[in-house]
This record gives sequence, structure tokens and C-alpha cells, in this order.
Amino acid sequence: MAAIQALSRIVATEAERDAVQHRLATLAGTSLREGAARKKQAKDNKHRRSALRSAEKAHRQMAGIIRAQEARGELVAGNLRSLAEKLGETVTRLRSETTPDPVGIKGVTARDAPKRRLDRPRSRSLKDIEAWAASWRDKDDDDDE
Repeated sequence: MAAIQALSRIVATEAERDAVQHRLATLAGTSLREGAARKKQAKDNKHRRSALRSAEKAHRQMAGIIRAQEARGELVAGNLRSLAEKLGETVTRLRSETTPDPVGIKGVTARDAPKRRLDRPRSRSLKDIEAWAASWRDKDDDDDE
């Protein structure tokens, strides 16, 4: 919404701002909904966590190599040490950028979560489909009573 307000300040006069903001919000559609932001945050976190795991692994390996060289009395190249420091800084930055996922309540879905009509089985085996159909028949019979 902040982007829409900023954009409307640029393209519209004072009198037209509300109408332009409303039109832009309508055009933005579902991207402004609460769940869309949560999904984007979760997707960003997924990529950050993946990058964090690889950076941490590489940093541990580099630190191990440096420690092993120092234990043997060998000289450690300055560029290897500086590279390890930069990698450590990257790990710290990725940790700080990764936000905690919002805590959900089991059984409660977001307001804008898509409604699932039928939880059909993922498998296409006849046995699974028959069991699923039988469960829905049982539910229908319970509703009729």
C-alpha cells in the first residue's frame, strides 16, 4: 500500500489521489493481501536459508583449513584469511536478514488462503480413490442425519 500511495502522489493531483489509489489497489489485486506478503516472506526465507547453509558449510571448511595449516606451522595466505572473513560477514548478514516465519495456529488458515473443496488423494491408485470416495459418502450420510 505504501508503494501505491507514493505512486499516486506522483501521477495524480491532490483531488484525484483517492480515486487513483483505489484503482491501483484494484489492479494490484491479490498481491496486496496479507497472505501474499507471508508467502513472499516464506519464499525469501527459503532462499536465504539455503544460501546460509551453503555459506556456513564453506565458512566451516575454510576455518578448518586455516586451523590445520596453522597447526602444522605453515603460513596462511592473506587472501585465504580475508576470504574467510568476508564469508563470515556474509553468514552474519544472511542470519540477520532471515526473519522468523509467522507462527501459525494448527487448524486455522489465513483469511485469503484458497479454499479446498475436496482433499482428494494424491495417489491415483484405485484403492486410495475408493477409500477417499467412501469417506466422503460417510460424511454426506452424517450430514443428512
